[in-house]
Amino acid sequence: MKLVNCKDPEIGFKIFDMLMPVDTPRVELAYEIKNKMIENPDNVFCCIGQVLDTVTGFLIAYVVGGVVEIRHARTYFASFNYSELIFDILKLWTKSKGVTNILIGTKDKKLRNYYNRVYGFSPLDDNIMRLEL
Repeated sequence: MKLVNCKDPEIGFKIFDMLMPVDTPRVELAYEIKNKMIENPDNVFCCIGQVLDTVTGFLIAYVVGGVVEIRHARTYFASFNYSELIFDILKLWTKSKGVTNILIGTKDKKLRNYYNRVYGFSPLDDNIMRLEL
């Protein structure tokens, strides 16, 4: 298992089956990732977990309007829990961008409690949580 800083705009299509659509079809999510990586790659955080050539997890975030938004996350990997390490890397990357807030959106109460307990996110409203660095 290894963690990789991915700059490949096609990564959205490589992780297509792992993307978790809520209101947006997977294909639109894959194109969103591709377009963000082409338009402004320096403002895209994409860390993937790999075993050989197989992606086993990922975290993708963008700098948007002075905050970092986590857009896609599957950070609990098959045989190792690298989620804390990936979040530590995300925090360092966020600080390197001069940003002090990370946002994540989820309606899932269990996930909201998990992000609060494990990473220190606090609720902004019913759907958005914030981590201040």
